[in-house]
Amino acid sequence: MVQVGNGSALLPKPVVRTDVLLGPAERADVVVDFGKDLGKNLVLESVARVDGRPGGIGTPVTPVMQFRVDKKVADTSAVPATLRALPALALPAAPTMTWAFALGANGDHTAWTINGKPYDHHRVDATVELGSVQRWLLVNTSTITHYVHLHEEAWRTVSRNGQPPPAWEAGYQDVWRLDPGDTVEVAAKVTDYLGTFLIHCHMLDHEDHGMMATFQVVKPGTVDSASPVPLAHQHLSGLPLSVITNAAWCRKESSA
Repeated sequence: MVQVGNGSALLPKPVVRTDVLLGPAERADVVVDFGKDLGKNLVLESVARVDGRPGGIGTPVTPVMQFRVDKKVADTSAVPATLRALPALALPAAPTMTWAFALGANGDHTAWTINGKPYDHHRVDATVELGSVQRWLLVNTSTITHYVHLHEEAWRTVSRNGQPPPAWEAGYQDVWRLDPGDTVEVAAKVTDYLGTFLIHCHMLDHEDHGMMATFQVVKPGTVDSASPVPLAHQHLSGLPLSVITNAAWCRKESSA
């Protein structure tokens, strides 16, 4: 199969792949040619992880979907050699923010944390100016895989573990797999909206147990005077986020 896009947009160039590793909220756009499979029943399967990363979370082995190729049709389409190049972006020389994902202490219990802190809806963890170019370093200091999701912008991958990103991460993304010890640099020009946005793990138990943080986008020149998130900040359910947070801790303690 040929991967032509991921979660946010087309890739700069198509990538031929035999398997695609997807975690929670990750997506891939692929083109599959069934031209030589007339009369076959082909199965899309979830297979065991094949890259051998120590501590990396794998997937269950199970069939997902069957394709029955029972008719031949004319198709002259082809995947172009180039798709959509990323526009030039003047990157800061060094990361403007580091986000470290770990397991830490929170009072008398542990919590999944970002930069040593569990989520607090009263707290703003970073403030950036509208129009600025942000280069953020994502670091997994824990012993388990995280899938880090960034809100608000179309982010690009600058590097993975100090090297240029693989071809399938060369476009825009909004979710990155961070296996234990991984470092990923991402960048974006913050041009869309003012307000508060989230960075969090898309492993739901990690997110529910504190691995989430808030960043705030403010008008140029107002970083020092930026106001914190209002205390009445609400969850989409309409409940105060303090209620949601307490419910998450109850779920954790009841399952212990």
